[in-house]
This record gives sequence, structure tokens and C-alpha cells, in this order.
Amino acid sequence: AQAALKFQSAANAANHSGEAWLNAGNAWFEAGSIGRSIAAYRSAQTYRPFDAKLSENLAAVRALRLNAIADETSVWQQVPTRWLRALVVLCHLIFWLSLLIVLRYRKRWQIALASALGLIAVLSSGLLWQRTISNPQTGVTIVDTLEAKKGPNFAYANAFNESLHDGAEFIILENRDNWIFVELTDGRRCWLPSSQVTTIEW
Repeated sequence: AQAALKFQSAANAANHSGEAWLNAGNAWFEAGSIGRSIAAYRSAQTYRPFDAKLSENLAAVRALRLNAIADETSVWQQVPTRWLRALVVLCHLIFWLSLLIVLRYRKRWQIALASALGLIAVLSSGLLWQRTISNPQTGVTIVDTLEAKKGPNFAYANAFNESLHDGAEFIILENRDNWIFVELTDGRRCWLPSSQVTTIEW
């Protein structure tokens, strides 16, 4: 656990962030903390999206969760904001390069291609704007067992018949005092105490 915290500090200091988050995930896994391991691995994925070993590690630790919660999140929700920014920059760069070619040669097929690229650039910018406005945060539970509530207080009734366990992932919809309103990956919503979860760098 101490090693994991040191790796996380290095990642937050932007020192080889992808590798540091990966090592933090490995350390949390060895410490038996499924939720913290998932959070670290997912943070590492934003820097190392094509790392097969990282994907295998994440799948392995997810398989150890006690809650069998279906993953019904859309592809749009699974794309990190950092990737969307990179996509927007790339689309605009390609569009302006194609526009320069059109101005030089003025061929019909080049005009059609530039128009299509312009549309893609506009759509990707719109997706990024929507993501920025909604500003979704993701998180994961980090305690062995907790009761999801119907309201932001322990006095409220339980939201579900079964308890949540270490490693349950969700999207944060609202923050209120020391509670968060979340949507689980299967679409169910509930309130959780913020002290029993951790957010993910996404």
C-alpha cells in the first residue's frame, strides 16, 4: 500500500504518469485493494491506451469483484476526455491541410473530401464541448462492503437489496456534502458516502 501511494504521488507529479499509474495498480492489487487497483489501471489507460498487458491486468482485477454488475455504459462514456481532445486536434489539423490542398489544386474529389473532413472536425468538436459541459466524473468503491442509499444520509433506506462491494464502478452525477449521487454501469442510481469511494483520473 505504501508503494502504491508513492507511485500515485509520482503519477500526480507527471513523472512518467502512465507507468506510475500502472505500477500503482499492480501494488494495490498485491495489497488486496480491488477498487483502488481498478482506479489506478483506468488512470494508466488514459496514457497507455494500447497496452495489452494493462488491459489484461484490468480485466483480471475486475473478475475478482463480488458484485456482478452488468456494464451497459455507452462507448461515448468510456472514451477519456484526454482522447477526445487529441481527436479534435487531429481532425482539425487534417481538415486544414486538406483545405490547403483544395486551394492549390481545386479538384472536385478533393473538395468533397475536405467537406467530409470538415464535418468530422465539427462533430468531434461538438462531442468535446458536450463532454466539457457535462463534465462527468467516474469512480469506484474502495471498501469491502457498503450500503447504497436512496438519499444523501445513512438514515435513508437502502437503494438495493444487496450490498455493494470493493470495485463497483460508476459515474458521478451530483455531489452533496459528504455524499455523491452515482449511476452504476447497469444504469441503477443511488447515493454513496464519498469517504468510501475514489474518483478516477479520466
